[in-house]
Amino acid sequence: SAKFHVTILQMLLELARKYAVNTLLLTGGVFQNAVLIELLRKKSKLWDLSIVVHDRIPPGDGGLALGQIAALRRKEESHVSCSSR
Repeated sequence: SAKFHVTILQMLLELARKYAVNTLLLTGGVFQNAVLIELLRKKSKLWDLSIVVHDRIPPGDGGLALGQIAALRRKEESHVSCSSR
């Protein structure tokens, strides 16, 4: 388990440096892991990175489902406004 966390942390740091990113938006099932999030919060200060995590919408399937609903609603609203012209 520790090796997994360290590997993810190293990958994120390398990607942030490679792409000159100073803010990471963390989503997906892997970021439901409380240990990983806590390590990232601690390391982000050392790396001079800001991290953004979910606080009201779950990062896994629940958030994905909500995003799909929002996308469908937007598509339907766009279709209605286009057809009413």
